[in-house]
Amino acid sequence: MSAHTAGPWEIFDASIIAGDICIATIETDGGYEADPATRQANARLIAAAPEMLEALENIENDDTHMPATAWRMIQSAIRKAKGGRA
Repeated sequence: MSAHTAGPWEIFDASIIAGDICIATIETDGGYEADPATRQANARLIAAAPEMLEALENIENDDTHMPATAWRMIQSAIRKAKGGRA
């Protein structure tokens, strides 16, 4: 298991939170932010990260057959999520 804050992560206003811990804030100032719909989509993607990592780890540990390309993508995403090289 990686050292990330345990899920579930949820969206609250412009922040991603886990219990009483702020994981990230989607910037809304500075002139470089995305439009509101894109910021909301980014927040949803970030909030889903713990569940996606767990799902990928479960798939990686399963011995079912899948295309080699999909297998490499899964392994790359897990390494990236855990701080390794993608």
